[in-house]
Order: sequence, then C-alpha cells, then structure tokens
Amino acid sequence: MKPKSKKLLPALFVLAIVLPNLLIAAPLNVSAQQNNIANYEEALLADYISEYHGDTSLAKYIGENYHGKVTVAIAASRPIANSRVVIDVNNQNSGHTFVRLDFGDGNVVARGFYAYGYVIDQILGNKSIKGELRDDSSHEWNAAIVYEITLAQANEIEAYMENFDAGDFRVVSNNCTKFAVDALAAAGIFPPTQKHKWTLPSRDEVIAYLPDIIPDKGAIADQLLKMIYYGYSPADAVQDFKSDPNCILKYDGKLHVHDTCE
Repeated sequence: MKPKSKKLLPALFVLAIVLPNLLIAAPLNVSAQQNNIANYEEALLADYISEYHGDTSLAKYIGENYHGKVTVAIAASRPIANSRVVIDVNNQNSGHTFVRLDFGDGNVVARGFYAYGYVIDQILGNKSIKGELRDDSSHEWNAAIVYEITLAQANEIEAYMENFDAGDFRVVSNNCTKFAVDALAAAGIFPPTQKHKWTLPSRDEVIAYLPDIIPDKGAIADQLLKMIYYGYSPADAVQDFKSDPNCILKYDGKLHVHDTCE
C-alpha cells in the first residue's frame, strides 16, 4: 500500500526557501502579506495528514535473520523511485528516515524525527522549527541496512534517542536523516550515506506547487533553483544505501537483498 502523503514538510521546505525573499521579490503591503501567509499556514496545518503506518516487513526480516540478536537498522523511504530529488511536489512527499533498535528479547525502539509545527517568524528568520520523535516501528521504507551490534552499543543508541533535543528541527541541517545517522554514530556505526547538494524539483514543478498568494511564481522558482542546499536527505540516503553489500530494498511489495536488486 502506498503511504499517504504528508503535506506539511514539503510545503514548509518551499516556504522556508521563498519566504525570506518574498518581501524583496514582491513588495506588497507587509501586514496584508503576512496575513495571507498566516492563512496559508493555517490551511497547511489543517490539512496535515499523518504518515501511513502499517509496514511489518522490516520486523519480519530481522526476526527471521537475526532472531535473538541485538540489532539496529536504519531505513529510509524516498520521494521518487531511483531519484535523488528531495521532494516530490506532485505527491507532496519528502520521504523519511528512521532508526529501529531491537534488543533481541522483544524490546524494540523505533524512532523518527519530525517537524511538529511552525510559526511564520521562525521561517522568515531561518530559525529552528519545533520537532518531535515518533514511534516508527511500522513505518514504510524503501531501503534499509541492518547491523548486528553489542548490548553496549544498543544502550548507547537508546541513550542518544532518549536524550535527543527534538525541539530544534531544521529542514536542511537537522532533519530526520541526520537524526538517524547521528543515532548510529553514537555507537560508532556509520551508515553509507553522507551530506549532498540537494537535487531540487524542476522549475515547472515548483511553479505548479507554489501557493497562489505568491506573486510572480516564475521569478520565485528561478530564485529557489539557483540556491544551494547541502545536507542529509531521505532521497540521498536510499540511493547511498544501495552501495552497501548488506542493503535491503523493498519494492513491488517484495524485499530484495543487494546481490539481487541491481
């Protein structure tokens, strides 16, 4: 089943990019413009849809192949198949990365980092967004890597997640993928993904996606696409994971180990 799209984060990403420049690009009445943007923000929040949860394939795979063993898995879903584009604006999907920690005795802790909400001054000032950790034990995914670890390593990862400051979500520099990478790094594990220059959608896709409250959407799209964003992303994580010999891919409703997925 295809996961339901979540509109808040992709829209937040676009707004975070264009709004700091909006007053310059379109010098309308500031008060009226902010009211329009606030109304759009409220509509986004009202239209918020939770991620689809219901996938058990990763838990089943680990149970069958690592029964009774302590493991940690990093898993990611990509917005567009076989692509590093960070957002599918057509489906309003930005993908997601999460960590699944299994103590081998029935105790499983799966966590993902999400943007919780935002206010206009946080975006205009490029400040942090309030975030939260959520249970991702049955979250959809497209690529994963499972590591067999020691109990001491598992405790390090669990401590990292328990002490994680979820109040500082940043769309590019402190997102779900960075959280997952740093959680594993707490135990000395470094999955094969890294920061990349983000691959953005096409100009036509950006124009079609921008809200009507933004005047001269073509100029804003051009400005957006000239910018460089550098950081972790679920799209890059899925593509990077494919280089690992222990990579597991999930597509067409089936799991594919690395030696059969190419």
